[in-house]
Amino acid sequence: MLAAAGTVCGSSSAGQTALLERADASMGAIMVSRISVDRRTFGTGLAALATSLPLAGGLGRRALAGAVEPEAAAASSDVWLELDELTSAATRLGLSAPRMSLGPATQSDDLGEVAPAILDFMKEVESSRSEARAAAPADVDMLLDRASNLLIEITQKEKSPREMEEGDEGFVPEATPEGPLHAAAYPTMPPLSEIEDDYRKLFATCQVRDQYKATVDDYVSRMLDNRQRYSKIYDEICVPWFFVGGIHALEASFNFRTHLHNGDSLSSRTTHVPAGQPKTWNPPNDWESSAIDALKAKKYDKETSWTLPEILYRWEKYNGVRSRVLHNINTPYLWSFSQHYSKGKYVADNVWDSNAVSKQVGAAVILRRLVDLGKVKPLGV
Repeated sequence: MLAAAGTVCGSSSAGQTALLERADASMGAIMVSRISVDRRTFGTGLAALATSLPLAGGLGRRALAGAVEPEAAAASSDVWLELDELTSAATRLGLSAPRMSLGPATQSDDLGEVAPAILDFMKEVESSRSEARAAAPADVDMLLDRASNLLIEITQKEKSPREMEEGDEGFVPEATPEGPLHAAAYPTMPPLSEIEDDYRKLFATCQVRDQYKATVDDYVSRMLDNRQRYSKIYDEICVPWFFVGGIHALEASFNFRTHLHNGDSLSSRTTHVPAGQPKTWNPPNDWESSAIDALKAKKYDKETSWTLPEILYRWEKYNGVRSRVLHNINTPYLWSFSQHYSKGKYVADNVWDSNAVSKQVGAAVILRRLVDLGKVKPLGV
């Protein structure tokens, strides 16, 4: 169990303490309701059809879509059809998995609906693999990889792409008239001393918008479920577990089969910014190794103070500063789902949409909820 999340490992200096966790023998267990998803009830009709398909998906998702609704099936149905195929394949292998009903009236590929369903599928399959004697390890891994790739796809489509900052490999400070993100000029983040009071005020007044409260609690619950794995990172490099969890939520939708750097698959080095990471990577490697590499690349393992403004500053810099510097808004990476953010986000590398609204919970909003629940106690703010 962590004692002082903001102290140097092995140090008891009170002056270096930034955020002190509440000593809790339950490891931060929290009683919150999972966000409800209409499709999680047992599926009939289509589910029975999918059960007869081979693992690789015999008819294909578009053909199956026709069994649910007219020929012009919405693309969003593909996500649920793929998940239903995976669920049926898991059942054939004797694995436990939540079933999906595919009623056409509620088809949506909204990240807030799809990601929890995929995560629940992966968790149940993983937890039941030791009891499924008929399931070959390679078949189980294939199912989990397919589910992971589905989650990666929808997360990459929604998440704000990472930007570079001075010191990153490939950073180009000079302005260029056009070109991809890695060739574009990058604005400079104001020093923390100029904006730390703004962070304090935003955090102190942060409130979750009513329509997002269930989703925020789902994020918080999943982060606490993962706390032991995040704490392993603290044990190695003294980065607070909830700081790691915030990045994991935003970059990867809590998918442990991805790099913490940017949510790319652990099956190879990263391909998105920052590309080619970790430098030393010979899969299969574990999530913890990659996470430590990502945090060391930002030199977070060298930080000895983790006050509230420092945490929010490092989170914002981890993703990118252009929402603040170029568009004068509170970044959705921190404040989405709160009253401090309404709209505007990068929808692709170097592509800003002033009307797009983030469908991810901001990291500061998650932390605010953790504090409100007494799971993290802020000190030295």
